[in-house]
Amino acid sequence: MRLIFALVLCISLILIGSPMRASAGTDSVSVRFSIKWEKPAGKISLAGNFNNFDLNADLLQGPDSAGVWQIEKKLPYGTYEYRFVIDDRIYVRDPANPDFGGIRSNSLLYLDPPQKPHLKVISPLPGQRIIRFPLEIRIRFELGSRTEKIDLKKSRILIDEKPVEMKYDRKNHLLEAEIKSLPEGEHAFAAALTDSKKNRTRQYRSIFVVNAQNEAPVAEAGYSQFCRPGEPVHLDGGLSYDPDLDDLAIFQWKVLGDTVAVQITGDADTAFPQAVFRKTGDYRFVLRVSDGALWSVPDTTTVYCRKFPASFADFRLKTEDATEYAPLQTVSVAGEFNRWQAGADTLGNSGSSVWELCKPLRPGQYEYKFVLNNQHWIPDPANDERVEDGWKGFNSVLTVPPLFAEPLDWNFRLLSDGLILQNSANQPFTVLEDNNNPAELNWRGDSLLTSGMRPGTYFSYALAGPDSRPFPPQLYLFQSNGNHALSLMDFRETPGWTRNAVTYQIYLRAFGPDSTRQGTLRDLRSKLDYLQELGVNCVWLMPIMESPTEHGYTPVDYFSIEKDYGTLAEFDSLISDLHRRGMKFFFDFVANHSSDQHPYFLSAWYNPQSVFRNWYIWHGPREYEFHNDWDQLPNLNYNNPNVRHFILKAAKFWIDHGVDGLRCDAAWGVPHDFWKDFRRKIKSWNPEVALLDEVLPRDPAYHDFEFDMSYDTDFYGNVLDVFRGRKSVEGLRFGLEKTAANYPPQVVDFRYIENQDMPRFISQFGPRAAKAAAALLYTLPGMPLVYYGQEVGLRETREPMRWNLVGNPMFQFYRELIGLRKSHPAFSGSSVKFMEVSAPGKVLAYSRESGAERFAVVINFASSPLDMQVQGGDERKFYYIFGSEKMGPGIHLVDIRNLHLDAYGFVILKMQ
Repeated sequence: MRLIFALVLCISLILIGSPMRASAGTDSVSVRFSIKWEKPAGKISLAGNFNNFDLNADLLQGPDSAGVWQIEKKLPYGTYEYRFVIDDRIYVRDPANPDFGGIRSNSLLYLDPPQKPHLKVISPLPGQRIIRFPLEIRIRFELGSRTEKIDLKKSRILIDEKPVEMKYDRKNHLLEAEIKSLPEGEHAFAAALTDSKKNRTRQYRSIFVVNAQNEAPVAEAGYSQFCRPGEPVHLDGGLSYDPDLDDLAIFQWKVLGDTVAVQITGDADTAFPQAVFRKTGDYRFVLRVSDGALWSVPDTTTVYCRKFPASFADFRLKTEDATEYAPLQTVSVAGEFNRWQAGADTLGNSGSSVWELCKPLRPGQYEYKFVLNNQHWIPDPANDERVEDGWKGFNSVLTVPPLFAEPLDWNFRLLSDGLILQNSANQPFTVLEDNNNPAELNWRGDSLLTSGMRPGTYFSYALAGPDSRPFPPQLYLFQSNGNHALSLMDFRETPGWTRNAVTYQIYLRAFGPDSTRQGTLRDLRSKLDYLQELGVNCVWLMPIMESPTEHGYTPVDYFSIEKDYGTLAEFDSLISDLHRRGMKFFFDFVANHSSDQHPYFLSAWYNPQSVFRNWYIWHGPREYEFHNDWDQLPNLNYNNPNVRHFILKAAKFWIDHGVDGLRCDAAWGVPHDFWKDFRRKIKSWNPEVALLDEVLPRDPAYHDFEFDMSYDTDFYGNVLDVFRGRKSVEGLRFGLEKTAANYPPQVVDFRYIENQDMPRFISQFGPRAAKAAAALLYTLPGMPLVYYGQEVGLRETREPMRWNLVGNPMFQFYRELIGLRKSHPAFSGSSVKFMEVSAPGKVLAYSRESGAERFAVVINFASSPLDMQVQGGDERKFYYIFGSEKMGPGIHLVDIRNLHLDAYGFVILKMQ
């Protein structure tokens, strides 16, 4: 739903009788600030713009017997931002003060002089649903001390930025108006009043929703799913929605056919009930939803239950191997498979001397430890496979083998009237249709006939192998225009352009023409020649949606451009310019949360009856859910289908404006079932849009028909550990090999050595180490990232860009390194072969191949020079093409069996 303007809702704080109390003086006010803090604290301070946020300027006294800390402070009239700070590290808004705002969403304190008038809106309330007309607008006007009347000519009430004719009830100090009709949907409301002495109230802004004509909700029963007998499946009605923004009051699921074999557990009347199937078969479900007054048209989905093979891991610990920690009361296993959560997977002990756990795990390699008595972390004593943990210890390594000796690859041949689908093992197969398809497809064995195919997007599952041990289903997306034209994509596949892309991330405020002015979209357009000279071919802008914060990860409008940056028309021009140059654009998309200053959140904050109250997760009247200490970022409630519908609408808006990829911020906070729906919708709209997840730490589960690319947090962490001396180079090598084993080959690893959340690499380790790390980054598979200014040696995370490139050696280095990668397909391919060296733990050597070309990369991660021998040259000759070890002009033959590298030195060699 398009927001008409960003909301700043200002409601005067009532001071008298609250825990923060005030008494007026001649030109200032004495204010008592207090907070009840129930956790232990050595110090609580009051930090605000009245003391430059000095953590030692105003210390609260306490706690008293009730746990209350307080301070009294005299302040001149004005508006102030502040927070309580616990032990110099935890910043807390004032629980007694409902008002907040500004770029950090601090508590706002309004200390108004006596002559200032105030307004109080009686109706409509924030987020109110208007179901009948006329709509009564009623505002109480509270006069100041030096005036007796309002100036109607200079006062304004606006709906959708248009003035409303009003009348003034002087006796009761009420401004009133009647609105006879408004279109269905969301409307902006604003008011600002002026008295006869030209004293003006603070401006009031809110939204309300007209729903005079109730529409029936829409049921979406979700895509088809696959499972094993006895394995729970969550049905997915999450894309159901109500056009009127009503909460969906009833979800009614019904099983068709063999109801005895199906058990629905948990909350059967929600969008996501759980079903368990006792035997194989095809199970069809019907969903109807209601807003409490009207019912939707039914929608159906199918669950295919088959005997798919599963992989398991056995964890065992003998009591005798842990005698130093006796007596053992609890044993759990923590690892990459459960985000290193102690206690998440506990081992059982039936009175014997062995603790055991059998856990389902997908094939791959996993690091893990046992956690004894919830405090002692140890490697598995019975497992000799170990890797450094970065903390002067070791993690055990578990390898879960593949389910099949050979992976099953699928291919197809397009014909003039259809296609033929085949698999690499010539296994017999069937094709199952998704229940959401526009019509049934005309499959005849392995052939699809497209004659007469209805236009639209279709999903088909190819299911191969015997009934007793079938391969996992492969999903395909078909798109037809109804005129024999057909496009098809393997739904696992990542857009091809991502494999040859070098992405440049920009914090636009710092990308201005000089250090005195922040950057705009126009400034970026003027620098596209610079980016092409550097060699990058993809641009990622940190969030550019309207937001109160500098970094932009707090959207208040999902459908507009930050006013400081420019207009939507200028954004469209930027996208056109990029595409004209053969460049791509990544849009930074925020789906986990909104800003706490978003109109929807503010209406829910100030009015518990707001239409948007259930769009967020509440634990009390003013206690909402957020991650970490991000109280500016209230989590969206993905149990509310209207939220899912809204986020998809926002994504489509930007795809329609030409973006080539969506970088999904804090993707780890959003349910998997939504990301599966998200991928289906995005790829239906444009299969070439790439989906990048920010999941920390990364997790292969987000590539189960969800994302194309993921942050390689393992790579970044291992690089830091190696340069900090916390791991040997073998840890970096193992991490790269583990990634290749754990992630589907279609996934593109998004790799970096710095970004907007991390310190600059060069400021941590110096220029030579930064070049060595860059050489590693740009000669490995995946999509490498340049964070703006990295190529000119910026040392602060968000400092202004420097444009004077004269004599800048770092720029020349990056330009050559990126040019080398783009000129030779071997560096963007997937093949990496590690070579043995005589200096293990300090030097990494590997080869990269494509066709007849073969390259060797040798990097010294030590802070001292090394002489070494590299094995794996097959007696062939290597020629120097690039590196930190300058060898002068011309072609130089390099003997890799007798190689010298300076501290953090590296060479890139080409084999003849």
